[in-house]
Amino acid sequence: MPFKIEMCGEWSKETVLAKSVKWLNPGKTQNWQKLGIDLVMDRREAYCFYDMSGKRLNSGCR
Repeated sequence: MPFKIEMCGEWSKETVLAKSVKWLNPGKTQNWQKLGIDLVMDRREAYCFYDMSGKRLNSGCR
């Protein structure tokens, strides 16, 4: 079954990051965290990315 964001329900960002470390991509997630990047992508509009807290992550957006 493909992953759908609706499966996350009301998970917090911390929960998503913990599940990513445990199940999805531990090395990449831990490296990002060491660099101070707590990325949990939510939506994408062209070249603009937003994390699940609504923060825009790409400065090239208009």
